[in-house]
Amino acid sequence: MKKVKSFKEFINETYLDQPSDPNILDYDEEKMKKNGYAEVTVIETVDGLEKGDKVLVSATEFGQLDDESFVTCYMNDEEYFIQKKNLQAIA
Repeated sequence: MKKVKSFKEFINETYLDQPSDPNILDYDEEKMKKNGYAEVTVIETVDGLEKGDKVLVSATEFGQLDDESFVTCYMNDEEYFIQKKNLQAIA
């Protein structure tokens, strides 16, 4: 007999573990935020991004990786790979 999943388990499996592809969401900031992405601030100027720029990252990826790991960031329709230590979560 299969276990019936709670709504919380279902959401965690479908939205937080595998955020939707930004290309499918047309890089729409609101849609991305609703589908597992979080806004973070660039704290060091790197790879074409200036200190203070706000980018979107996968909340799961950002939360699980260590500071030396590279995180995929999105700004408008551009994709950047930046070390997590150069990003700060917005409170």
